[in-house]
Amino acid sequence: MLKKWNVFPEDKELQKKLANELNVSLITAQVLINRNIVSSEQAHFFYRANLSELHSPFLLKNVKIAVQRIKKAIAEKERIMVYGDYDADGITATALLFSVLSKLGAEVDCYIPNRLSEGYGLNEQAMDKAAAEKVSLLITVDCGINAVEEVRYAAELRIDIIITDHHRLGEELPPAFAVINPLQQDCSYPDKDLAGVGLAYKLGCALTDEKGEEYLDLVALGTVADVASLVGENRILIKEGLKRICKDQKASRIGLAALAKTAGLNKEINVGSIGYILGPRINAGGRLSSPQSALKILLTSSLREAENLAKLLNDENARRQKVEKEILSQAVKKLSDIDVEKKKIIILSDERWHPGVIGIVASRLVERYYRPVILIAIKEGKAKGSGRSIKNFHLFDALLQCKDILDECGGHKYAVGLNLRADKIEQFKKRMEQIADALLSEQDLIPQLNIDAQLSLSQLNFKFLDELTNLSPFGVGNPKPVFASSVRLKSFQRLKNSHLKIWLTDDKITYPALWFNQKGSFSPPVGEFQIAYSPSINTWEGRREINLIIKDMKS
Repeated sequence: MLKKWNVFPEDKELQKKLANELNVSLITAQVLINRNIVSSEQAHFFYRANLSELHSPFLLKNVKIAVQRIKKAIAEKERIMVYGDYDADGITATALLFSVLSKLGAEVDCYIPNRLSEGYGLNEQAMDKAAAEKVSLLITVDCGINAVEEVRYAAELRIDIIITDHHRLGEELPPAFAVINPLQQDCSYPDKDLAGVGLAYKLGCALTDEKGEEYLDLVALGTVADVASLVGENRILIKEGLKRICKDQKASRIGLAALAKTAGLNKEINVGSIGYILGPRINAGGRLSSPQSALKILLTSSLREAENLAKLLNDENARRQKVEKEILSQAVKKLSDIDVEKKKIIILSDERWHPGVIGIVASRLVERYYRPVILIAIKEGKAKGSGRSIKNFHLFDALLQCKDILDECGGHKYAVGLNLRADKIEQFKKRMEQIADALLSEQDLIPQLNIDAQLSLSQLNFKFLDELTNLSPFGVGNPKPVFASSVRLKSFQRLKNSHLKIWLTDDKITYPALWFNQKGSFSPPVGEFQIAYSPSINTWEGRREINLIIKDMKS
């Protein structure tokens, strides 16, 4: 697919200033500038910030009254329920807050709804179950911000609700005992990008008046798996959490260590291994069956149970991959009958599709076609949809313009979920197409590739790459640096899984490069051409080698 390259403008004066102050190369200084780090103070925070730099949890609106209510419940032996979401963010948040409350001596249980039978968030069936179990205080994590009617119903059952949620607010706040969400207009908390597990961690810190370092592995796992921004406090929490996951897996959370071992993760765990290996396995149960196995593996102290649960989640993930592949194939086949170039949004529906997997497939289709995508699974006249979007289309705002058609919707700019009647799908599709046509230009449908700087291959060296490594962890808000270079092709070979290995030279030095998932035929360019790539260091048997990971190529 054609990509538009955007090369960041150079600021040579600021480059020199930062390079001198931080003792880094001019190129590394430019990479920092590209991430809006333009002062030595910002740079020092970026590099060296630790737990002592975290904001007080009491800056979050309503945390103080929430803590008072929870401590009262603990003192008076009230039954407390932690109510989470079925994705990795919600599951880690549930495990974290349950652990904190248990340690404080609370009579606490947890509840995560079944995606297939109950759907997302609070529901009256769960409220009835909580009331039957004499629960008088229910604390949500990663959900609840739009559960207005459900909170009213809980009040009728004499259950106080404390909501902790990072999702965008609807038109009306639920009438809960306390709502903790940094996106509230009158919340003065400086960092608005915490994931659900980050907010659960903050509440835990407020309850214990401690840093809660033992829970940072859960915070890192849930935050990365939820694709949250990796700047500000999230950067600190993930860096510190990764240290605790990586330091000694055998001595850390026993279930997480078992899951890593079963998944074949023998190397140090990083953002990539959470995002592509551990996170999907934590998510797998909630997508296809029940999230309880994932919750149990994060809480267990039994090695045998941890190993059994790890195998179960690994098998569930393999099954999820199989279902995902089938749905993707069916979706692509449907699109073969459509002129996708004339569509600014893709909306497909099918009675064969599993509602727990369609969100992942929607992401795959966005990658392939670079358009907002909503996939809808139909069953017995009811439809559940999941959508993913692109940079210049706020998907949740678009859904709000269809509220009269939908039974329920939630999410944010890039990811949404929705429910509607099957007989309203076509009406919904037409409305969304009108919205997309009005808001998206042809230029918006060309994927953008940001280039940090133009380099020659001979400028790459281990000292420079070590400087770039110090900018990690990479992710949303702090992407892995991408550079452009003029090169010539020396040779190439096709590897397994449709990958290409290419040897490239600038006539001074030659480096090997990998270009992943190149399934079509590769026509070797003649003469000089441009590559966009991220450099990396590959270590094998004690030897270090510079590799280039190709992002795009053009003549």
